[in-house]
Amino acid sequence: MTSLCLNEGEVYSAFGIAERLRDCDEGNRQSLSERCFDALLNLSLQAESLSLWPGSSRDDAGDDDEPEFTLEDGRRCLARPLPGKNRKLRIGHVVGAAYLLDGDVSLEVLPKIGGDDADVARAGLLRMWTYAADLKRLDNDNPAGMALARLPLQEWLVRRFLQQLEVLVAKGLRAAYIEHEANLNTVRGRLLVSENLRANAFAPQRFYCRFEDFSPDRPENRLIRSALAVVMAGAKDRGNRRLAADLIERLHEVPPSADIAGDFARWQDDRLMVDYREIRSTCQWLLMQSGPAPVQGPKQMLGRFVRMNDVFERYVTRWLRERLLPHGWEVLEQARDPWRGQGPAGNPAARVLCRLPNGKTQTLRPDIVVVDRKTRDTVAVLDAKWKGPRGDDRLASRDDLFQMFAYASHWLANGAGVAANGAIALVYPHAGEADQRDGPQAFDFPQLQGVHGFALTFQLPRKNGTAWLEGLQLDRAVQERCACLEAAGVPQ
Repeated sequence: MTSLCLNEGEVYSAFGIAERLRDCDEGNRQSLSERCFDALLNLSLQAESLSLWPGSSRDDAGDDDEPEFTLEDGRRCLARPLPGKNRKLRIGHVVGAAYLLDGDVSLEVLPKIGGDDADVARAGLLRMWTYAADLKRLDNDNPAGMALARLPLQEWLVRRFLQQLEVLVAKGLRAAYIEHEANLNTVRGRLLVSENLRANAFAPQRFYCRFEDFSPDRPENRLIRSALAVVMAGAKDRGNRRLAADLIERLHEVPPSADIAGDFARWQDDRLMVDYREIRSTCQWLLMQSGPAPVQGPKQMLGRFVRMNDVFERYVTRWLRERLLPHGWEVLEQARDPWRGQGPAGNPAARVLCRLPNGKTQTLRPDIVVVDRKTRDTVAVLDAKWKGPRGDDRLASRDDLFQMFAYASHWLANGAGVAANGAIALVYPHAGEADQRDGPQAFDFPQLQGVHGFALTFQLPRKNGTAWLEGLQLDRAVQERCACLEAAGVPQ
């Protein structure tokens, strides 16, 4: 199969696409690149497909929209044409993968981490995706892990799903008592007298009974069985198809779901279903058609695209949470603050920025809020930006600084005063070598005494031998004014 690797946010011509086609016959390269060019312009994305996982959408936040990539009917196009005599297109700030041209071309849109090295960019994206989607991190240093990391993104997600399901089947599928009513030759369970008289008035040898079976035929397993059918129909990787066929055979007692939405509503999430939690999100992606649409071809094919900004935000959040939680700091995502949910004196409008004439409200939702678990005080507010810092003496855009001032005014203010040593930070990605990064740069707001602001760089994942080099770059000034981040800093 021909593969095509592009970078998010970049501009391409048909000739540029031809240069990035791999495993393609040289004689057909130019014509295939023209067809891929048109297919990219015609590929639109459903709004729900841009969420990292179902239920994680930030559409109501209103700060990630790119109007030039949004169509009139609310869908979002993957690429938009640029004006000019020469045909060119710009890829949106999304990452993911899909199949083009009836499955003949495997498309991947990767972040600009490894430059033209698709393997480096894919490995970095998979590392960030694993954190962002709360997946268990795998060891990619062994041959099997390295082979898995080279799969296109959609096939990698399918393989993760199949591997999780293999472990689940080995442990044993959860079963439940399912109630049935049937006309039997022997009494089983409870005899339903009135129903038996109606059904068996002329067949006294039969009994209409209500009984229970301890069976794996429950909503969660039916959805998994249906997801396997989608994998068999849409996956291109032979290993995935072979593993899916084996698992379908092992789940022969479980029928496919006849009511996908209803079965998802009945999915249980108690302590006995812990092993199913990671599988659920993948089932939703496979079954709720949250991939690219329309996907050209005679049958449903797998595809997945998400906002790169969302991946970066959630990656930074979970990376920080993993390192700060053991030190007594709580990392809250998107300001879902259980302690300040009602605001001071029970005021439900504590996080409302303004009220609109139509009764709706605009709210403040920082990306990351760090809270002292003992005192329950907010000690830091961070906002992750998937873009480079300005690189001049202005440090950041006015919009970013206005945003941070609003966050600091609300989240760090305490009545008429300001929490001591409160910190706000803009977090920017850094994809180069660690020693090429700019150090943290400080700023402050004269109206908010005691609030310390910083522009920080976050090293995107790069392999350093057998370990990953990633994380925040801090200096002594940051550590003194924001002690909570000290445990998460990367030594210089």
